[in-house]
Amino acid sequence: MKRLRKLPALFLAALLSVTALPNTAMAQLPVLYQDHSQQTVTDGVTVENISRFTTGGWLNINVLRVDMTNPYVKIDTLSNDSITDDLVSISALAEKEGAVAAVNSSFFNPLTAGKGYADGPTVRAGDLLSTSAWYNRSKNEMASLSVDY
Repeated sequence: MKRLRKLPALFLAALLSVTALPNTAMAQLPVLYQDHSQQTVTDGVTVENISRFTTGGWLNINVLRVDMTNPYVKIDTLSNDSITDDLVSISALAEKEGAVAAVNSSFFNPLTAGKGYADGPTVRAGDLLSTSAWYNRSKNEMASLSVDY
């Protein structure tokens, strides 16, 4: 059996990201037109694109589907080698780790050109790599994406 590369950069077994949504109610609007395409990334991983025109406007929906029973598929967290405020693109992180797919799952606050910090915790293999200690002190609004069993 051909050995497949593991996927260290996948953050979700199935991700639904919708662009151009002014609010979540828009997702429930009547569909006037829809186009759908699906592409295999590797064995056990597909990416789907749904282009949908509703009475509220256009939606561009991307879904990454991952078969977690596949022994060659792995979900993991990517981050800079050293936790700094240097911003690195998702594609650069994925390429460095040899990942075949990646999902940008964090929010960040930009500082100056090429600098910024995450708006929530960064955790890899149960270890807290970074978090903004002051960010969530007075409000319950810290951004996060969590993957669990």
